[in-house]
Amino acid sequence: MDDSSSTGDLDRISALPDDLLHAILAFVGAAHAVTSTAVLSRRWRRVWTHAKNLAFTDCQEKYDAPGHFVGFVDWALAQRGDDAGLESLKMRISRSIRTGSTSPQQVNGWLRYAGRRVIGFVDIQLCAWPSLTELLLFSLTFVEEGESASSGAGRTLGDLVMSCCPRLHRLLIAHPTGLPQLVLRSESLEKLEVTCAFDLRTLDVTAPNLRAVSLSLCLHDPWSRDGDDVAGDKLARIAAPRLEEIGMHFLRHARPPELDIRGLTSVRRLARVCPSMHGKYCRDTDVGLWLLAKCPRAEHVRLWLVHNEGVAADGELLDVAAEGALPFANVRSMDISA
Repeated sequence: MDDSSSTGDLDRISALPDDLLHAILAFVGAAHAVTSTAVLSRRWRRVWTHAKNLAFTDCQEKYDAPGHFVGFVDWALAQRGDDAGLESLKMRISRSIRTGSTSPQQVNGWLRYAGRRVIGFVDIQLCAWPSLTELLLFSLTFVEEGESASSGAGRTLGDLVMSCCPRLHRLLIAHPTGLPQLVLRSESLEKLEVTCAFDLRTLDVTAPNLRAVSLSLCLHDPWSRDGDDVAGDKLARIAAPRLEEIGMHFLRHARPPELDIRGLTSVRRLARVCPSMHGKYCRDTDVGLWLLAKCPRAEHVRLWLVHNEGVAADGELLDVAAEGALPFANVRSMDISA
């Protein structure tokens, strides 16, 4: 009788290896409940810091105190240290966020953490964010459940900008994965930067107040060889009547996308033009030359002259050193790198 009683008092769960304890914590779910297991015993104090899945939500009464939710998220992520084994990170930030409770800078910090530490997927839902003016997304994987990969992720991100961020001025998307299409409709957006979006096939933007656009190393396959990247299957369509600055940089061996950009006649600054050169010659179909020709009012130009052995192999060549070869009539300043 005594033996069975003492056996019943044994903490058999705590004796399990960490991998099994993590599996148990995965069924617990919410981060607040998971972190609370630290009070069970010394054995459990650090187990949760290596949990594979965390979910945060501010829709609970425990976060009613201003700043409590932000402080808890920062503390929980800090406790994990440099552990990069997080398989999933979910956040639900509700419509009833108090003024000053959660700032855009804090959310961007969480997104940067996710980009460095999460090896699975990130699911962050902002029900409404009327005060957000800047959103920076680094190295995120977009997964759309229940929809085709060709239409889901880009429209979801576009819906976020339209419905949740009515005052968004700047959007930066760098190194995304699983983003074949990006559709943006925004009245407030002033600056758009898309960098290293190799999965992107369609960019469709309508933003009447957009002032600056930067497209760098996107809309093509960086691992394709000459001719392997299918022409005509990539499109950049931008309607921005107040556009003042634009920069584009595509890999020299890749086929450029189809470009339909309305608003180039108002551009005053070419932030990045990268003609592919062979000596003083350039293909007459080069995207850099196209951009120069489409922006006749450009006053400030930044040129990156990239040497490419393949330029002389095919296509009509243009001697850019010849008088009048490049439309520089209105250019007042030029920054050239080679």
